[in-house]
Amino acid sequence: RQVMLAQKWESRLDPTGWWMSEKLDGVRGYWDGKNFYSRLGNQFPAPEWFKAGLPSTPLDGELWCGRRQFRRCLSIVRNRSSGKLWEYITFLVFDAPSLKEPYEQRVAFIKRTLSQGCPHAAAVGVVKCTGREHLDRELKLVDSKGGEGIMLREAGSAYENKRSKVLRKVKSVHDEEAKIVGHEGGRGARGFHCGALTLETPDGRRLFSCGSGLSAADRQDPPAIGTVVTYRFTELMDNGYPRFPVYVGPRIDLDWAAYCASYQGPKPEDHAPGGLRKTHSILYSDAALEQSLSDRVAALPAPTADEPVASEGSEAGETEAEDEAGKEPKRKRAPSTNRREVAAKAAAAAETRSRLWRGASFRGSASASSSKGSASACSGSALQRSRSETLAEESGLDLETARGLLQEHDRSAFGQAARGP
Repeated sequence: RQVMLAQKWESRLDPTGWWMSEKLDGVRGYWDGKNFYSRLGNQFPAPEWFKAGLPSTPLDGELWCGRRQFRRCLSIVRNRSSGKLWEYITFLVFDAPSLKEPYEQRVAFIKRTLSQGCPHAAAVGVVKCTGREHLDRELKLVDSKGGEGIMLREAGSAYENKRSKVLRKVKSVHDEEAKIVGHEGGRGARGFHCGALTLETPDGRRLFSCGSGLSAADRQDPPAIGTVVTYRFTELMDNGYPRFPVYVGPRIDLDWAAYCASYQGPKPEDHAPGGLRKTHSILYSDAALEQSLSDRVAALPAPTADEPVASEGSEAGETEAEDEAGKEPKRKRAPSTNRREVAAKAAAAAETRSRLWRGASFRGSASASSSKGSASACSGSALQRSRSETLAEESGLDLETARGLLQEHDRSAFGQAARGP
């Protein structure tokens, strides 16, 4: 069930004659004629009433519930207890993989098939591009509406079960500066290996990780904590954090204090998702899309305490969270709603992990090391508890986080020692 994936648009290409549609920030959904599946083959627990009227022919599309609503959408479609929350999801179809006809005929088939009897599905609207200026105008338009970008499909193209040159994605890219407050990673074959930088923006939106864009040399010897760097991102998520940040390089010519003083951060209304609705509107869609949905417009109820929160790392469903959609979500303690507290805890954990891997000592290290050979003097659980409490006290972390960091470090360090040089 390999679905068709898009390549990035290249400025050297001429978009004239390509078909444009809005890039949807939902969850990729493959309808096999009976059930919905993710692009990795995990089944989504859609209610039977949501599937009503869908054909036996496979369809490729997006499970979507509005612009800037990706995380809530993913939470709904993966949770077996979502129930009526599926009323706010629409299956927006952009292709029919099993048909061998050219793209235009496949689109016509989708419109005919979904025009009647499919209250929760609709065809994605398309329009033919007249040139680069047209593409630029449409990209600015979708940006202004809070959309993710534009998809381009080559006229007359076939459906290809791979990342294809005939399907392209066009997204705006933004640059900003941030300060490094931590290093995330572990010890590799050649010593410390930085997996990502922990960055803080001038208005205090910390912590977020930036791992893309780092070279092998950067990972071996990352920029020091406190360094001001430039990063690029595609958009701000509903929580104000950048989506898909990419490291560019250090800014040696920038005074951080002066930059912070003059910095104007994003306004909440610029990235807030608002309430989910039972009616949707996307570029190039006709009235049939809204008519196919419920006429009743109502805000989606607030998430319950046990509703899982989805990850932030999926690009319109092209990557997925680690746990499978078909599994029952584990109930966890409700996280702190204070964003600064959560960010500060994450930054402290990242810095503590970096200290452990670099071999930095803390007050409990010597006593822990000297006690390894004396199992009779102290049980393993008591020893671990003492080290955890010491690390938690010195790093300002809670005991559970400190214990987890120590266990992570010990497993890797002991495994490396067992393998030998």
